[in-house]
Amino acid sequence: MLVKIAFIFRVARKSTGRAVSNTKINLMKLKAVSKKLNYHSTKVYLVLFVLIFIFQLVKVLIFNDFNLYQIKADGKAYIGLSENLFSKGVYEFNGSYTSRMPGITILYLPIRYFFLQHITLQFLSVFMLLFYSFSVIYFSKQLCAFFNKGIVFFILLVSILGLTDYITYWGFPFYTESLACSCLLIGFAFLLKAEKKRKNVYYFLSGAFICWLIFLRPFMIVIWILMALYIVYKFRNEIRSRLMLSLFLFTSMFIIVDSIWIIRNYSIENKFTPLQAYPDFSNHLLSYREFLKSFGGDAVEWNPNSEGLWFQNQKHLKDGGFERPSDDIFPERIFNKSFTLDSLKNLRQIYWDANNDSLILNERQFKSDLFIEKVKDFIDNYKKESPFDFYIGSRLTLLRKFIFQPFTYYLNMRNDSPVQFLIKGLIYIINAFVIIIGFFSLILFTTNSLIKRKFKAKDGLLIMVPLFLIALFPVYYGFVEYRFLVLGFPFLAYFSILLLRELSRQKN
Repeated sequence: MLVKIAFIFRVARKSTGRAVSNTKINLMKLKAVSKKLNYHSTKVYLVLFVLIFIFQLVKVLIFNDFNLYQIKADGKAYIGLSENLFSKGVYEFNGSYTSRMPGITILYLPIRYFFLQHITLQFLSVFMLLFYSFSVIYFSKQLCAFFNKGIVFFILLVSILGLTDYITYWGFPFYTESLACSCLLIGFAFLLKAEKKRKNVYYFLSGAFICWLIFLRPFMIVIWILMALYIVYKFRNEIRSRLMLSLFLFTSMFIIVDSIWIIRNYSIENKFTPLQAYPDFSNHLLSYREFLKSFGGDAVEWNPNSEGLWFQNQKHLKDGGFERPSDDIFPERIFNKSFTLDSLKNLRQIYWDANNDSLILNERQFKSDLFIEKVKDFIDNYKKESPFDFYIGSRLTLLRKFIFQPFTYYLNMRNDSPVQFLIKGLIYIINAFVIIIGFFSLILFTTNSLIKRKFKAKDGLLIMVPLFLIALFPVYYGFVEYRFLVLGFPFLAYFSILLLRELSRQKN
């Protein structure tokens, strides 16, 4: 009996040993596979690229009655400029030669040379989806490699950016945000690769894509400057020639191309226009924006449930398919004995009259001047009676509206389409998670790093885009057009995943 027990024990010990050994081997294989998938598996990248592109393409077709594009608003200017350059040889639209920089034209002309405009626009729409799909993979790969993030982080980042249309939607009406975001991701990825590989060619490639980005969204020149300063900082302790070469390679493309653009603009308009001309807004429109901004009102007249939409006339509502928000959208704190709800409605009527083309010019000018005068009186009184809200509270209110936005307001859905409902629901969850959680994670990360004095220059690369967009639009301009957050979305996605990872580590 004892012999049998001893025999069974020896067999069990050998089996256990083999099982442990096999487990160790499997774990080693898994780590090896993960490492390979992380940064070296072309097949995995190709599969992810195809999946992202298919999802984005199917989503565009499903939500737009199988149309690949629909030119809207600003898109009319971009395409109009490009088409006029092709057909007439003049980069001009509605009498303006410098209203938009030719970022889209760079793609439009080569395709238009071979095809009709309708086919060109279809190709352009598909190209933007392909380019975005590639940029997501390449950006995620370089970001995770540079900041030492593993395969799980990489997959989450790719999945989030691949399963939302918060960025790609803007390619459908030919706004520049989608293409600009792809250029930003590629340019950012090349900068990280340049530092990791220590190869100068990547500085040039980074600068080239950031140059393209600026020609799509001119205000992003600030990011170009910040990236150049980062290069200066990183090479501060190295020989001067290496610093100058890297900096030259990064900045040369924009300096050369923009110089050509400046010379062209000066030769036509006899004015120095380094980027694009400021829109020629009417004085009463600027005054209207100042009025709403003074107490944290949203002046964007197409944002749902905004004070700006309340201010528009019936024609604007009908043409856009909007519903006028209720009167209680305005906060009680702006009203007093001298400025009531009736005063506000009267102010709106004056604004309508100032924009009424059926009135004679002198009468419209009178209404415009009257509107500006009344707004000035309101702002002067409000600034005196509520200084904190005017200078600080209003900006915090606008920031809240910028972050807690209606996350899929741009997607029109048919009530009888369960597929649209599921896709829109998924996109809503992703957008809300990334923007809200990502924003708070960014603030926590930055604050914690500064307090503990662990903040590094490379951390500045991650926070600069979303913080710049927040500082520029809701804080400085007091303008909360939601698409202006698009370029910061990929970085907020990074921070949202970062917070999830930290919470999971603490729980374990």
